[in-house]
Amino acid sequence: MHILGLDFATQTGVAYGDAGAPPSRIQTETWSLPGGGGEDVGEFMHALRARLDDRIMRGVQLVIFEAPYVAMHRGNDQRMHHSPNQIRRAFGAAAMCEEVCYARGVECREVVTVTLKKEFAFHGHAKKPDMIRAAQARGFRPQNDHEADALACFTHIIIHDFPHFAHLYDPFNQFARVNGS
Repeated sequence: MHILGLDFATQTGVAYGDAGAPPSRIQTETWSLPGGGGEDVGEFMHALRARLDDRIMRGVQLVIFEAPYVAMHRGNDQRMHHSPNQIRRAFGAAAMCEEVCYARGVECREVVTVTLKKEFAFHGHAKKPDMIRAAQARGFRPQNDHEADALACFTHIIIHDFPHFAHLYDPFNQFARVNGS
């Protein structure tokens, strides 16, 4: 089964490959999408849809993405705020991915960030360098934290849906440890 793991952002992490392929054969890339922090959410969504369509047309059978999470930032009034455009991009990307997959007959799932971090880097509050190190320890070659997060998505679906391949992506048997198995 050809799987696509995604970490949505203006620098979207992408991991794709066949379940059961060795980690060295799982490909990663980063999609640089327009609209970083700006108001043009439409341009971001258009570029994302084009990338999703292109990748799905290459034989993807299952897509898994990191569930939207929107961090707060301190505004000029020193209070914590969410950026409306960031919220629109994050939840819009998830909705668009599900719609594109539905239209193409491709299975689509999401996984919560804390679950990914707990399974992949041993704790739910793992930082970006922790995720990169966890990916490298499994034999993956991410170029940045976005790709490491996409690899965590890819690994999550393998461990849960294809347990007979789990040893390839979880050489430390971490999933069993974290979940008390």
